[in-house]
Amino acid sequence: MNKQAMAQEAISQIEILIQNLTLDNVDEIESELLTYFRFLKILNELKVSHTNVSETESKDVSADNPSEDKSKDSKIGYVFERRLKGGFLNEKNVYVPENIIRKQGFENGDLISAADIGNDNYYFELVEKASEPKPTNRVQLNYCILSKQDSMLVASEYFDENWEIKHIKYNDAPHAFLITEDAIFKEDLEEGSIVDIAYYSDNVDAFRVIWKHNTDEIKHETPLPSSHYKTKYPKTDTVKTNELEGKTVLLLGGEKRTAEFERAIQNNGGDLIHAYGNVDTKRLESMVKSCDMLITMKLNINHPKARKAKEFAKKYEKPFREMDSRSISDFLQKAKSLIY
Repeated sequence: MNKQAMAQEAISQIEILIQNLTLDNVDEIESELLTYFRFLKILNELKVSHTNVSETESKDVSADNPSEDKSKDSKIGYVFERRLKGGFLNEKNVYVPENIIRKQGFENGDLISAADIGNDNYYFELVEKASEPKPTNRVQLNYCILSKQDSMLVASEYFDENWEIKHIKYNDAPHAFLITEDAIFKEDLEEGSIVDIAYYSDNVDAFRVIWKHNTDEIKHETPLPSSHYKTKYPKTDTVKTNELEGKTVLLLGGEKRTAEFERAIQNNGGDLIHAYGNVDTKRLESMVKSCDMLITMKLNINHPKARKAKEFAKKYEKPFREMDSRSISDFLQKAKSLIY
């Protein structure tokens, strides 16, 4: 990759970072942006020009070793070894951060280049994808739900691919990961946090919390295929009742399926108003005040916003429920349960 192409790739990554910027990840995004800016400054100072090499020198190099010029232009790839959290390029003795692995999609056995951009920071790039990821005894469990048990923070449940809550199991037996005080402090964890956990298949006690999801990350997850919703929730779109007649349901969260939630409520005689995660406090209060009931999808909403909605519901004496999934049938059942 030439100098201009490397610069364009860095700029593309900066654009992606800015698009994903939220109040919850300002510090993390700032750190990564500064790394890319340092890289661009160093790249700009590099003297890369074929005219700097005299014709005589060029001929001498070609005569002595025809392949030398080509090897200089190609990137050196180092074997990437996945660790519980992050990874390592053993041949270069360089650590690859977890966030870089996620953004670049690196897998165990890939060949990765690492350009030193100063201050112990590196610009990583995939040189060659492994034909097949090298086997490892590392197991990753995504979207684990942290809860309190006897004053301790544990992960005993997780969201599966259909956003249904499942019990964590090890060797077919229920298992709970006890979150250490160190992890709680470093990752800013609390009850209700959604995290990814990695452990070794032969030693479940050797585990790490490798990622904490914020509400925007979860909100922008790729939606399930439309066929999934059609097969799983056929009655929601077809069966019509008047159980919610005259009722206005306020849904906080669940942005990806607005049309389906609205259709489900309308098919039961009610009306839906939808508040997204970025709704301001005054607007949220007005929406709660005008609704007949409030349902909050906790997975999509940050804790302060959910608490504020709950406060407004109590203030205006509106019945409310919270959900741990994005299931339409569950949502409809919650709404019907709030009818007095």
